[in-house]
Amino acid sequence: MTTLIGELDWYRLHYDELSFAEHREMYERIDSLYPEQSFWNAADCIEFVRHFEPKNVVEVGGHDGGLAGAVLAEVPEIVSWTNLELTEATQVCTDPRYRLVLLEDWWLGQTFGDAVVLSHVVEHLSVAKLRELVVALLPHHPDVYVDAPLPESGGVSWWGTETAHVLPFSMAALDALFVDYGWRQVHAAESVECGFPCRTRWYQG
Repeated sequence: MTTLIGELDWYRLHYDELSFAEHREMYERIDSLYPEQSFWNAADCIEFVRHFEPKNVVEVGGHDGGLAGAVLAEVPEIVSWTNLELTEATQVCTDPRYRLVLLEDWWLGQTFGDAVVLSHVVEHLSVAKLRELVVALLPHHPDVYVDAPLPESGGVSWWGTETAHVLPFSMAALDALFVDYGWRQVHAAESVECGFPCRTRWYQG
């Protein structure tokens, strides 16, 4: 695992210099080593969509469609759920309202919806890439769901960890970024997913 941690630290160091294809290659390697990526909070996401009542949901980094399947099974009012992904995992969501879209580049030219779901995604982005996402995609989605294993406050370093996490943010810093771009926080919660604390935010534009 030392070799893998070294690769991940190298990836963190050079994150913003890498091409889209190089990012895809890294995540294909991670997917092959860790195919189980079901680190989501279905109950809170279901509450989110019931509260805001979006008809068309866009999820970034939905992996195998597990969260989509869990939410769609409980919320028949959703018309469509689009999963924007870098890699093509075996899909577990068979709901006809769901579709997987493999990205050809970062966030450009994608289908827009009423809400965007970012479950265990923001921690995998650099600050620069997160800002790109906010500017390119989020203005077209008035309601935003975020779920991440970030501390409530203070700094965070992922160096030397066996994760592909990059973002050096706390949830408080994430809140501030969203406020800077015109959103307001309307919900905050904490849960334990897969043995470690995770925090949820709902933002409204």
